[in-house]
Amino acid sequence: YACESGSRAWGFPSPDSDWDVRFIYTHSLEWYLSLEDHKDTIDEMLPLELDLGGWELRKSLRLFAGGNLALFEWINSPETYFIHEEFHSRLKKLIPLYFNPIRGMNHYLSMARKNLDLNLSNKSIKIKKLFYILRPLLACEWIDNFSSMPPTEFSELIKESKFLSGGIKQWVIDFLKQKETAAEGH
Repeated sequence: YACESGSRAWGFPSPDSDWDVRFIYTHSLEWYLSLEDHKDTIDEMLPLELDLGGWELRKSLRLFAGGNLALFEWINSPETYFIHEEFHSRLKKLIPLYFNPIRGMNHYLSMARKNLDLNLSNKSIKIKKLFYILRPLLACEWIDNFSSMPPTEFSELIKESKFLSGGIKQWVIDFLKQKETAAEGH
């Protein structure tokens, strides 16, 4: 399985956003039969802003069973590059069984708080980081309303938000349009 993660999957890339390709992979039979421990991740930054990150299948399944929200987002990514349909379908159906609303709420609140603390200075913030705060907060609202894994797409979070009413929702949509043409550092 291989998909897009990050701002492109969330639906708010900048023109100069990198490509966050995330994947689940397997090794040869010998790797699994070996008595030695082996590296079970791949992390590479390639030319043309191609950020590759993958987890070996056993590691992925252990993280999945532990309710890993990043992995759940990968499985729900609207942008896929390689998909084994049966594997993907089975994992997707299992997400509700392994999603923990309290852990989810803590995860997304922590993301929002970290991005707020790191990026708000002198009452200004880069537009990219604004969305790195808004998205996890709207994910928290989703969890509070539905007790389920939030959708990966920001547009779905906006659509279901009761917090973003009237003028606030339009303000966010206007900033989203601005982000589509603004450089990452704007």
